[in-house]
Amino acid sequence: MTTAREMWTAFEQDKTKRAYASEIRLRRDLYAAKFHPGEGMETYLDRLEGMRRQLANMNAVISDADMVSIVLQGVIDSHRNVVRLFNRNNTGAAPDLATVVNVLLGEDETDKACAAEVPVKDQPALVTKVMAQRPVPPNPKKKFNPPATALIPILQG
Repeated sequence: MTTAREMWTAFEQDKTKRAYASEIRLRRDLYAAKFHPGEGMETYLDRLEGMRRQLANMNAVISDADMVSIVLQGVIDSHRNVVRLFNRNNTGAAPDLATVVNVLLGEDETDKACAAEVPVKDQPALVTKVMAQRPVPPNPKKKFNPPATALIPILQG
């Protein structure tokens, strides 16, 4: 028969393996997370923060500097200008997480404001459609017509 201590040790080892596997999977998901334009920046950042909290509950704390890298890595395809901004202004020190988050949320609000002005962008297509329906006016410049006096010597000769 097994003793209570042996049973406890086996139980603890089994749970530790599962927790470690969950931590590895969660870490992979965090580092591989990408921002998708239709998702919304706030939703993306909340998703990352949720994974970070879960890892912290498993005693696998992600530092702010690592989180900055993870966030910028996830938005590089859609917000290349923001990543370049932090790369260019960075004098060797990692940017602050709060600054990165605020800039990305500001960019998202700007994108939403620009998206609200889409009907203005559609107007050129409407103007082109109306112009295509309108008859084309004749060209005001006429083709070259020689003066009548230039033809007289040819007719007399």
